[in-house]
Amino acid sequence: LGADEASQRLRESLTERGVVAKMRDELRLVLPPGDTPKDDEAWVDAIGVPALPQILQLLAGITRGFAPAQAVVAEEGVLASLHVLEGISSDRHTGSMAEALLAALAEGNPEVEARIGARRERTGEDKRARAAAQREKMLKELGMGDAAAGAGAAADAFALQAAALGWDEGDMEEDEGAPIC
Repeated sequence: LGADEASQRLRESLTERGVVAKMRDELRLVLPPGDTPKDDEAWVDAIGVPALPQILQLLAGITRGFAPAQAVVAEEGVLASLHVLEGISSDRHTGSMAEALLAALAEGNPEVEARIGARRERTGEDKRARAAAQREKMLKELGMGDAAAGAGAAADAFALQAAALGWDEGDMEEDEGAPIC
């Protein structure tokens, strides 16, 4: 919808008559809660709902820059579910549509924009923490231990690996001469 007077009247009418609230309720019904993992089957089922793309697109058009409709849709539970949905790719492009709806809800609404931004920031922090934990796990599996422990941990890891290969600690001497090429 445009920014002209007729579009504004249509937005007002759809909001006042409860059409926007009914579409929001349909989102609540169709989308899993925001704390549901992205790989859960519930998201596959939700993405498969035939009306989902149309609801997302209609709400994006109605709420863009229109505070009364934004207030109806921008409930915390709906925002959480939309945030997860925007991170899921599908051949129906519902992730992109959810992202567009979140942008429409934030347009001209600093409070909603801040809530969406905070949610995205928390997701980024969680991803960084999971990546760091995964790196640490891989280092330990490689016998490199805690990356922050430094050279002492690396030397200990080397001694453990040498013992596992059957080398005796006495066989390992410090060579102070020139390297042989």
